[in-house]
This record gives sequence, C-alpha cells and structure tokens, in this order.
Amino acid sequence: MISGKDSGIRTVGDLQGPQPRRIAIVSARSGVAVTFDYMKTLVQLIERFSQSTDTQLL
Repeated sequence: MISGKDSGIRTVGDLQGPQPRRIAIVSARSGVAVTFDYMKTLVQLIERFSQSTDTQLL
C-alpha cells in the first residue's frame, strides 16, 4: 500500500471506512497494473470456488 502523506490513510482500518476507495495506476502496462489485474482474477476465482461445491473449478 502506498499513500501520500496527506491522504489520511495510516492503517488498514482507514481503508475500511464508509467511502469508496479508488486507486490510480499511471500505465496499463506497468507492473502495478498487471499485478492488480492478476489479483482481481484470483479474487473472482476464489469467490466462485467458495460459492460452489464443485472442486473442478481449479
């Protein structure tokens, strides 16, 4: 997690507040963007797997 000194984000609890959080990635080809996209696919896979009794999803 990287935040600016004036962002108000100091702890994980700060990220769990009521307002939506957005991230800014300068380039879609950056390592950050690639990692973010990969993590999104993993989260979707985990969510699908947790909602299913079918172990063949993996």
